[in-house]
Amino acid sequence: ADLAERELFGAAVGDGFQPRGFAALVQGMGKAQIEAFMADRKSMRAGSAPRMELPEACGLLDRWLRRIAALLADGRPWLLGARIGIADLAVYHPLWFITRAPALAGVLDGHAGLRAWMGRVAALGHGVSRSMTSAEALAAALAGAPRT
Repeated sequence: ADLAERELFGAAVGDGFQPRGFAALVQGMGKAQIEAFMADRKSMRAGSAPRMELPEACGLLDRWLRRIAALLADGRPWLLGARIGIADLAVYHPLWFITRAPALAGVLDGHAGLRAWMGRVAALGHGVSRSMTSAEALAAALAGAPRT
């Protein structure tokens, strides 16, 4: 999961922010929203490594896609075996980001098992949420017990 967060996420951002991907990302946003989005992302990156250049991002992304397809080649449902794990979630979200841009989603083609695996992760959904105040959220957290 840590490796995916460091490497795959950087490659996905580098790939996803190319002009075709960026256009899909900001589709429907006004100029002010785009500027706010870019300012937010710039502040997130303050003090970190610069965004990967497109050739490096594409090469690293391709290596990751081949690695993921190889893990799934034996028919396992999840990256590390029979049960979903944090690796699945850490690998999924950068790939989801790329597939949001139809012009970029074809990068997954030719990697056996990848789309089916992404479908299984997506089918997990987002759980059930409800609006609450910060005080209610803290109370719920204090009253809760961790589950394995």
